Amino acid sequence: MAQNRKTIESVWAAKGNLPDNAIVATADGKYPALDGSLITNISGGGSGDLLAANNLSELTATASVARTNLELGAADTVEFGGFVPPSGTTAEIDAVTTATIGQVMIDTDRNRSVRFTGAATYDVIGYTSSSTYYVDPQNGDDATGAVGGLPFVTINGALTQAVADAASPIIVQCLSGFYSEVDALHGISTAASVSITFDVGSIYFNLSMIGPFFDTTTATLSQLIYLGGQLSFSSNNYGFFKGAAGASTILEVGGVATAPTAGPMFEVTGGRANVIVNGLADFSQAGAIHPVIVASGDAKVTCVGLNAFYADPFGGPVLPSSKLSGTATLKLTNVSIENAGLCEITSDTACKLIIRDCNCSDGFFPGTTLTVKAPAASTNPKAFALGVNAVPVAATDITVDVTFGQFIVDASADDLF
Repeated sequence: MAQNRKTIESVWAAKGNLPDNAIVATADGKYPALDGSLITNISGGGSGDLLAANNLSELTATASVARTNLELGAADTVEFGGFVPPSGTTAEIDAVTTATIGQVMIDTDRNRSVRFTGAATYDVIGYTSSSTYYVDPQNGDDATGAVGGLPFVTINGALTQAVADAASPIIVQCLSGFYSEVDALHGISTAASVSITFDVGSIYFNLSMIGPFFDTTTATLSQLIYLGGQLSFSSNNYGFFKGAAGASTILEVGGVATAPTAGPMFEVTGGRANVIVNGLADFSQAGAIHPVIVASGDAKVTCVGLNAFYADPFGGPVLPSSKLSGTATLKLTNVSIENAGLCEITSDTACKLIIRDCNCSDGFFPGTTLTVKAPAASTNPKAFALGVNAVPVAATDITVDVTFGQFIVDASADDLF
């Protein structure tokens, strides 16, 4: 609804544009401000009871008058009570003894806000930058890193501080740079949700790895939400992840420039994980004989859009791009594997493979072929096809259920690459 509005100028004009900028007192002696200018010649208020200045020169000129009106001598001191600065180090905050209840300070050591509950006591009421801990692998420092502020040099250092801070959720933002950390989750125990994200320009490079980048078998995490981002994985012995996922965990990398030579890229032993490789997974180097994904235990793993390239077998066995065992479920959607098979089931157990719109090839001169394979004479594993799947040779020791889709076997499937 439209409203009638009056400008301050029009109101002032209606008052007669008093030349001395006076604010005329109301009947009860109150002075409503109109233009914020220097108040002079106040009507009804006595001589100089109220002074206001709108610039430094006027304030200086009227200061002596104000002191006189307040009956202050030249040597008198005006006391304002205890002064608490807006921020300080943890030690400075702990040293405050004159605070007023409700006053707030920012702890610059740990980038958190505190509210005083007494003259020298306070509660932590929050962080200045949510719960984000930054990691800079080249310029960070675990000794000086703090939530929302200076970066840590290691992910483990950031997580350790987050646990000490009782942060929840725990968010670790990894800045661009070269990472080489091993077992970054080691020793971390928290019930808080944990998310670790890598910026564009992040590269993992470590030729002397002794274990995976992230390993939940050495940590106690109740809610692992997200691991990954725009990280390029290159020239490493071990993979990106090993262990149990959370109730719903996303494992994501930007691409695999050089495949691990000592184990799979993603080894999920429990929980529910969504595996994402945004770029090419290049497994064509010497020694890159391991799967991209291994699902075991009671894990439920989904992988969408994987595009992997293995070396041509040239008379050797065709390798599997994934392995499945235990009671795990592996769902592959829109997966394209060149020179390798879709999945090898390695145990005669009640595991389940579901493939949707996938295809693979077996190279120029394959030895032992493999598209989908189970142990000889096994009866417990199950495999289902959804959508349209194209492979060069039939499944081995298992029948792919085509009730809900197609599993097309044709040598020309190699021509799709």
